Amino acid sequence: MLRVTSLLTALATVAVVVAGCQKIVTEKSDILTEPATVVDLVYMPSRHGSASGPTIGMTGGELSVGVTTTSVSIPEQYAVVFQCQHGKFVIQSKKAKDLWNRLTVGQKVTVSYRETYKAVYEGEKLVSRSLEKYDFLDAR
Repeated sequence: MLRVTSLLTALATVAVVVAGCQKIVTEKSDILTEPATVVDLVYMPSRHGSASGPTIGMTGGELSVGVTTTSVSIPEQYAVVFQCQHGKFVIQSKKAKDLWNRLTVGQKVTVSYRETYKAVYEGEKLVSRSLEKYDFLDAR
């Protein structure tokens, strides 16, 4: 039993040392740009509603009857669809309302964005790097 415990302790120590040598960081590219066309401007107005209905259930072994009210409130939403050389993409972020107000369907624009990467380093050496997402900045 002592040998198994010693072996497990040694393996755990090696795993911590090896894992401790790797550093995972988030990296962003410089600002990139490319031409795009506005394909669609989407607006969904806010929606509100409520409803009431009977409820029937068991409470402590006794039949209970009540009324439940449900309310729904969905805020307005804006989206802009762009077409670029790599395909279509949709912007639904906080910037979408501003874009929706100043762009028109068919308009040619230059979109700016950054690429976000997950990079793994061992010491100073880059071991791997993977693209995680695109951060849309603007369209002019």
